[in-house]
Amino acid sequence: MKKWLLTLLVASVSLGFTAEFARGQGGRNNLDFRAQRINSMAFQGGSRRQALRVVSNETGISVGRLQNMDAQNPAAGPAGLMIASVLANNTRNSPEQFVNRHANGRSWMQMAANNNVSIYRINARLDRLESSLRLSATGRPPGRPVGPPRWRDNWNSF
Repeated sequence: MKKWLLTLLVASVSLGFTAEFARGQGGRNNLDFRAQRINSMAFQGGSRRQALRVVSNETGISVGRLQNMDAQNPAAGPAGLMIASVLANNTRNSPEQFVNRHANGRSWMQMAANNNVSIYRINARLDRLESSLRLSATGRPPGRPVGPPRWRDNWNSF
């Protein structure tokens, strides 16, 4: 009985991992969902200006131009502006054109596929934007443990 339950447990876990692997990168392939999540981080943390500076540094588009795009279409947010800028850099079109298309109902995934822009390239830029927003929210790099530095533990042993 125990062996049967263990076999069933292993099979269900392996099927779960296989299904997630078959979908690719899970939620990372859905650019619209990821943009909403990153935008909510920027809006809640009050670091929207910093996010626009990061987008400017990553894409080479001036902060003033990004602020104008943000003022004309605030629903796009910093992540949408990053995606539009990456699409514009790879297609030689203006980022405003992509922001307007997204406002008219086209998805970021559809635009990336239509313009032959790699999702991995967009995700790499979004990763850097997300990590800078996490750094500004917590004051420390992502993945760094909370607590005293390790040298303090060793200091008391002397």
